[in-house]
This record gives sequence, C-alpha cells and structure tokens, in this order.
Amino acid sequence: QQNSSYNNQTQSILQPLQMMDQQYLQNSQKHQPQQTQQQHQQQPIQNHKPIPLPKIHNWQLLSPTEWSYCRNSHQPKPPRSHFDHVTNALVLNMDHYCPWMFNTVGYFNYRYFFNFLCFVTTGLFYGMCICLRPFLHLSGWAYRHQIRESGGYQVSLRQIKVVHHLKKNSFIPTPDERSAVAFAFMLCLAVGLAVLCLAGVHLYLVLS
Repeated sequence: QQNSSYNNQTQSILQPLQMMDQQYLQNSQKHQPQQTQQQHQQQPIQNHKPIPLPKIHNWQLLSPTEWSYCRNSHQPKPPRSHFDHVTNALVLNMDHYCPWMFNTVGYFNYRYFFNFLCFVTTGLFYGMCICLRPFLHLSGWAYRHQIRESGGYQVSLRQIKVVHHLKKNSFIPTPDERSAVAFAFMLCLAVGLAVLCLAGVHLYLVLS
C-alpha cells in the first residue's frame, strides 16, 4: 500500500513536468523553421553590395544667388545662366535657342521674343479670319450655282472652261482657288493655336 501510494505521488508530480517538456519540444520545433527562414533572408542582405550614391554636381550644391565657374567659357558664371552650345556663349537667364530668331533667348532679348510671339499669333489669326468665309463656301449651293452659271467647270478633256466670280469681291471661291483657300486656313489655324499656347506660357512667366 505504501509503495502504491508512493507511486501515485511520484506520478502526480512527474505528469506536469512531462507535460511541460512536451510543450517545450513542440514550441522549439515550431520556432526552428522560422529561425532558419530568417537566417536565409539575412544571408543575401549581408552578402549584398552597398548601393553607390548618385553623382552630385557642383551646381547642385549652389543656392539660386551664388556664382560659379563655367568650364566651357572659362569665366565666372552668374546665377540662372547657362552655356549655349549652339552659339558657344554664356547666356544670362537662358530660356532656349530659337531657330526662328537665329539666336538664344535670354535676359537681354526676352522682350523681343515675347513681342515676336504676340505679333505672329495676331498675324496668323488675322489670316485665319480672312480665309474663314471662303473656307465655309468651299462646297454648298452657292459654290455649285457659281459653276453652273459659268457653264460648267470642265466641258471636255481638252477644253476647260474657267469659272469666274458672279459678283465683285465675292467670298465664293472658284475650283482653282479651293486648294489654296483650304491650305491657308488650316495652316493659319494649326500654327496659330500652337504659337498661342507658347505665348500663353510665356505670358504666365512674365506675370509671375
């Protein structure tokens, strides 16, 4: 009886310890793959080469009001100035090289460039307004009536009859004038819109 009671007591003491050992083994088995994964993930990081820093130029370290040195012209470089490789000159407040003016737009000729944009825009829209009424009459009842009154545009393959305007200062074009009117109107409209957008950008820069 004493032995049985002793065995019962030892079992009651050892059972919790056995349970604790089993839980410890289970937890250790769960954590082992995570540790190996972390080690595999850390290995390429340790073997990875450092990323080289981007090259920093001297002009990137200057403030907007600091002077520098131009290596192309070998002279002091004022703020907001750039070396133009077309004219080989250091231009103050350089904007761009304009092929229509055959010169670089900068501080001393920027107002002339802006006036040039305004005058070109005005001239192109004036030409578009001149061609607008003939362009609207390129086809229609009035255009066909003018050809009919002139006896037809083409009588035969060898004999071609010229169509004249029915009235003086008429805005109805003849068949010979159709291509010129359409080309002039579309050219003035397309280039006028493009130059107007460019003039609007520079007007914003001037006002700001």
